[in-house]
Amino acid sequence: MSTRPIVDSHVHIWDTERFPIPWLENIPELNKQIWIDDYFAATDGLPVEGFVYMQVEVAPPYALIEAQTIAALAGADARVLAIVPWAPLEEGEKVRLFLEHLVAISPRIKSIRRIVQGEPDPEFCLQPGFIRGNQILPEYGLTSEICCNSTQLAANVELVKQCPGTEFILNHIAKPDIR
Repeated sequence: MSTRPIVDSHVHIWDTERFPIPWLENIPELNKQIWIDDYFAATDGLPVEGFVYMQVEVAPPYALIEAQTIAALAGADARVLAIVPWAPLEEGEKVRLFLEHLVAISPRIKSIRRIVQGEPDPEFCLQPGFIRGNQILPEYGLTSEICCNSTQLAANVELVKQCPGTEFILNHIAKPDIR
């Protein structure tokens, strides 16, 4: 077993009593509270020093409240090192007000994750509004998380090319079809 300190860069915890999480509704094994104590119980014995909280696709009206809740948790538990919330990047310039509210919540908010893997249009990320929303993230000190599937990867590569000032992080290696 490694004794080197671990920072887990992609952790999901959630509270279904607080927030509706639509994708969990038909998965009873997961449709329950899974919180920080559950995470650290599951990693007991490993030298996990902290983690990056990754948004869990709460219903969009709850996204700011999700970020506030995790920021409060981070205030109480220093092992929450960074927060990656959701934002409606497809709104382009209109997303600025949302981003202003997000970054005011906590300096631990470091990136935005607007999942596109479930969008029916494989080129959803190439909409002008979505491109613009990604282009302005650096103005708020934020990076962008790409969460797509492998069939959408080419379009996301084009998104990255159109946003030269934005840093991107690819989640789940674009979920390749390895089955």
